Amino acid sequence: MKTVNKLKAKIMRRVYAIWVLRQIVKPFMVEALFFAAAVFWMAFYVSFGNVLANISPIAFSPTHLISFIASAFESTEFISKVLFSTAIILSILLIKDLFRVVPHVIYLLKNKPILS
Repeated sequence: MKTVNKLKAKIMRRVYAIWVLRQIVKPFMVEALFFAAAVFWMAFYVSFGNVLANISPIAFSPTHLISFIASAFESTEFISKVLFSTAIILSILLIKDLFRVVPHVIYLLKNKPILS
Protein backbone atom coordinates (compact mmCIF):
# COMPACT_ATOMS: atom_id res chain seq x y z
CA MET A 1 0.00 0.00 0.00
CA LYS A 2 2.90 2.35 0.75
CA THR A 3 4.36 1.87 -2.71
CA VAL A 4 1.02 2.80 -4.28
CA ASN A 5 0.93 6.02 -2.24
CA LYS A 6 4.57 6.79 -3.08
CA LEU A 7 3.91 6.23 -6.76
CA LYS A 8 0.79 8.38 -6.60
CA ALA A 9 2.70 11.17 -4.83
CA LYS A 10 5.53 10.95 -7.37
CA ILE A 11 3.12 11.17 -10.31
CA MET A 12 1.23 14.08 -8.76
CA ARG A 13 4.49 15.96 -8.12
CA ARG A 14 5.35 15.62 -11.80
CA VAL A 15 1.87 16.71 -12.88
CA TYR A 16 2.05 19.70 -10.56
CA ALA A 17 5.54 20.59 -11.82
CA ILE A 18 4.36 20.52 -15.43
CA TRP A 19 1.35 22.66 -14.51
CA VAL A 20 3.59 25.22 -12.76
CA LEU A 21 5.96 25.37 -15.72
CA ARG A 22 3.06 25.96 -18.09
CA GLN A 23 1.71 28.70 -15.81
CA ILE A 24 5.12 30.36 -15.67
CA VAL A 25 5.92 30.18 -19.36
CA LYS A 26 2.68 31.55 -20.77
CA PRO A 27 2.51 35.07 -19.33
CA PHE A 28 6.07 35.47 -18.15
CA MET A 29 7.78 34.69 -21.44
CA VAL A 30 5.44 36.90 -23.46
CA GLU A 31 5.93 39.81 -21.06
CA ALA A 32 9.68 39.25 -20.96
CA LEU A 33 9.83 39.21 -24.76
CA PHE A 34 7.90 42.48 -25.03
CA PHE A 35 10.03 44.02 -22.26
CA ALA A 36 13.24 43.06 -24.07
CA ALA A 37 11.86 44.46 -27.32
CA ALA A 38 10.90 47.75 -25.64
CA VAL A 39 14.34 48.13 -24.06
CA PHE A 40 16.02 47.20 -27.35
CA TRP A 41 14.04 49.82 -29.28
CA MET A 42 14.58 52.36 -26.52
CA ALA A 43 18.33 52.02 -27.07
CA PHE A 44 17.85 53.54 -30.53
CA TYR A 45 16.12 56.65 -29.13
CA VAL A 46 17.76 57.15 -25.73
CA SER A 47 21.45 57.56 -24.99
CA PHE A 48 21.70 55.62 -21.74
CA GLY A 49 25.33 56.71 -21.28
CA ASN A 50 24.36 60.38 -21.33
CA VAL A 51 21.43 59.78 -19.01
CA LEU A 52 23.70 58.03 -16.49
CA ALA A 53 26.31 60.79 -16.81
CA ASN A 54 23.67 63.45 -16.13
CA ILE A 55 22.05 61.54 -13.28
CA SER A 56 25.23 60.59 -11.38
CA PRO A 57 25.78 63.94 -9.60
CA ILE A 58 22.23 63.96 -8.21
CA ALA A 59 21.73 60.23 -7.64
CA PHE A 60 21.81 60.52 -3.83
CA SER A 61 19.27 63.34 -3.55
CA PRO A 62 15.75 61.93 -3.92
CA THR A 63 14.12 65.30 -4.62
CA HIS A 64 16.64 66.23 -7.30
CA LEU A 65 16.44 62.74 -8.77
CA ILE A 66 12.64 62.86 -9.07
CA SER A 67 12.83 66.36 -10.53
CA PHE A 68 15.44 65.25 -13.07
CA ILE A 69 13.46 62.17 -14.13
CA ALA A 70 10.26 64.21 -14.50
CA SER A 71 11.91 66.94 -16.57
CA ALA A 72 13.80 64.41 -18.71
CA PHE A 73 10.59 62.47 -19.36
CA GLU A 74 8.70 65.68 -20.13
CA SER A 75 11.23 66.92 -22.68
CA THR A 76 11.83 63.67 -24.55
CA GLU A 77 10.27 62.52 -27.81
CA PHE A 78 6.86 60.82 -27.86
CA ILE A 79 8.25 57.45 -28.98
CA SER A 80 10.71 57.46 -26.07
CA LYS A 81 7.86 58.17 -23.66
CA VAL A 82 5.85 55.28 -25.08
CA LEU A 83 8.77 52.85 -24.94
CA PHE A 84 9.75 53.92 -21.41
CA SER A 85 6.16 53.63 -20.18
CA THR A 86 5.85 50.23 -21.83
CA ALA A 87 9.06 49.03 -20.18
CA ILE A 88 7.89 50.25 -16.76
CA ILE A 89 4.47 48.61 -17.09
CA LEU A 90 5.97 45.34 -18.31
CA SER A 91 8.55 45.30 -15.52
CA ILE A 92 5.72 45.69 -12.99
CA LEU A 93 3.85 42.80 -14.63
CA LEU A 94 7.00 40.65 -14.60
CA ILE A 95 7.51 41.31 -10.89
CA LYS A 96 3.84 40.50 -10.24
CA ASP A 97 4.24 37.20 -12.10
CA LEU A 98 7.34 36.36 -10.10
CA PHE A 99 5.46 36.85 -6.83
CA ARG A 100 2.62 34.70 -8.17
CA VAL A 101 4.94 31.86 -9.16
CA VAL A 102 7.47 31.88 -6.30
CA PRO A 103 5.23 30.00 -3.80
CA HIS A 104 4.75 27.17 -6.33
CA VAL A 105 8.48 26.96 -7.01
CA ILE A 106 9.27 26.94 -3.29
CA TYR A 107 6.76 24.12 -2.80
CA LEU A 108 8.38 22.11 -5.55
CA LEU A 109 11.88 22.70 -4.17
CA LYS A 110 10.91 21.75 -0.60
CA ASN A 111 9.50 18.40 -1.69
CA LYS A 112 11.41 15.51 -3.14
CA PRO A 113 13.07 15.90 -6.56
CA ILE A 114 10.52 16.19 -9.33
CA LEU A 115 12.03 13.93 -11.95
CA SER A 116 13.51 11.22 -9.78
